[in-house]
Amino acid sequence: MPKFSGPYKLAMKFIGATLERNTDMMGKMDPFVTIEFFRGASAPRKWRGPTHKGGHKAPVWNWDTEFYYGGDVSNLTNETIKITVYEEDMTSSDLVAETTPIPINQYIGQGLK
Repeated sequence: MPKFSGPYKLAMKFIGATLERNTDMMGKMDPFVTIEFFRGASAPRKWRGPTHKGGHKAPVWNWDTEFYYGGDVSNLTNETIKITVYEEDMTSSDLVAETTPIPINQYIGQGLK
């Protein structure tokens, strides 16, 4: 694979989810999704998507987001993305579901051969 330099844009679309866990004691959950971009040991960059009020266990967000990475794609060993779904509550946000860290090198440079 040839060596590329940034900036690279990573675009993501979150259509919805099918959740198994209900964290709301009464009523329907109001879920929202977050993305964390980890680069080595530095603090992650975070994005928060819209809340689907009353979305409960089948939220639909249709949220498009993108971020840029300006680096050498041949050296993406510590860059990961983590996707998490929380339940929005008046007093706190409860964890509903999360991914393990996803290595970004699987996605940057796709189709560039």
